[in-house]
Amino acid sequence: MAKSGVNYNRKCAFCERSVKMTDEHVYGDWLKDIVREDKNKFKLTQLVAAKEGLLQPEERIRTGTPLNSKVPVVCADCNSTWLSGIQDRAKSHLIPLINAQPKAIGRDAQTLIATWATMATITGEYIYRKESSVAITQAERAAFMGTCLPLPNWRIWIGCFYPPKGAGNWIHAAMPITDEPSNPEDIPSVADDDLPLPNTQWTTFFVGRLYIHTASSSSSFDYIRDWNWPNAPRAKHLLVQIWPIKEDIIFWPVQPITRRDADTFATAHFNYLDGVARRTFLGS
Repeated sequence: MAKSGVNYNRKCAFCERSVKMTDEHVYGDWLKDIVREDKNKFKLTQLVAAKEGLLQPEERIRTGTPLNSKVPVVCADCNSTWLSGIQDRAKSHLIPLINAQPKAIGRDAQTLIATWATMATITGEYIYRKESSVAITQAERAAFMGTCLPLPNWRIWIGCFYPPKGAGNWIHAAMPITDEPSNPEDIPSVADDDLPLPNTQWTTFFVGRLYIHTASSSSSFDYIRDWNWPNAPRAKHLLVQIWPIKEDIIFWPVQPITRRDADTFATAHFNYLDGVARRTFLGS
């Protein structure tokens, strides 16, 4: 059976209480005073598993700006307490990065930025209002709520990006994979009427001049942990991993990425797995 849309009035995505939901800003309402955007529309790209084991892109144009994006999946208590605390603790570290100002980013700051990026990724999965776009599990959301720290099965990178006019602001890929996606049998051959729910996601977005790429999997963390950008080698030099932490200090701004880099890095996982799927199911 085809999966239906997400029921926004059911339960809080974090505490699971059946109460009235608030409109949670994906990035945080405070950012509208930091980042000035004159867009009246923005582009969202969703990459999902399609029929015959292949992948397909979906693009939507939304009114407003990404900074105004809201998703009604969080209750008032979560929104005004621990989620607000994540925003408050990250602000002073995020603002210099967003403005490409000089800053030494220590381990504590990396953790706070990565925590904020985790929160934005989790809430951002609901922008599409489809169950097939939500790959982060309830157990992961509950664990994040319990610790207010990035999750151990995630990796998070940041980069410096001067986005040109009209650049897309959010790319999200979600698909079902099992233990080792390089094995063709582990990429499901799915049909239109029986689309398995995803368990692995990659999300890329930028705020001002801060480019963020997150990756996680509830079923195949070995793939996430061992990912080394085989089809996007420039990412190894231009993106900085902030979770798990690798460097004691990162000196910002780092070398800026180009528009082509931004697109290539965002879709690298998708293109890699799509190539495996096409070789497996189409023999191409």
